[in-house]
Amino acid sequence: MINHTENRKIILVIIILALLVGGIILIRRERQLMLTANMVKNSGNLPEVGKAQFELVASQYLQPAHLLKKTGETFSLAVVITAAGRQLDGADTIIKYDPKLVEVTDIIPGEFFTNYPRKTIDQVNGVIKMTGFSPKDANADGDNFIFFTIEAKALVSGTAKFDFEFEKGKTNLSTVVESKTSRNLLGKVTGATVSISGN
Repeated sequence: MINHTENRKIILVIIILALLVGGIILIRRERQLMLTANMVKNSGNLPEVGKAQFELVASQYLQPAHLLKKTGETFSLAVVITAAGRQLDGADTIIKYDPKLVEVTDIIPGEFFTNYPRKTIDQVNGVIKMTGFSPKDANADGDNFIFFTIEAKALVSGTAKFDFEFEKGKTNLSTVVESKTSRNLLGKVTGATVSISGN
């Protein structure tokens, strides 16, 4: 029969083995954490694959940014593009509005581009889309020009917002495309608000 002394020895051996195994696991975990920390620390020195290495210098905005109108009155909003010091190939604009508050009657292209293949007004969903390309002057600076003008009418009282559909890096929304590189330079958009009151 195994006496109490032998039982204690067996228990002591088991405890020592458990401590050794636990220590090994702990050491390995600490080494893994140190390796991970070093990888994170050093990752800042590595080039980011696919990251745009150019400035998003262009903007699109509506002018004026705020209007006060009464129901039945008409108004105009200019879509202005600015891309100082850059030559442009083309631009796209998508603007959403509430068709219950305003009726967009026309969108009139500006003089900067020669071609405007897309010029649509969705009166049901409240979406304006305009595309222009091929500047009249290939060497012209794309700074602060009117892309197109929105003609509209106030229908009922409320606050009508005209907001650009835009997300940085997306090429299927509002864009400003640089000549030769075909890069989308658009980095900022600013919409407009029309406050409509009753007669």
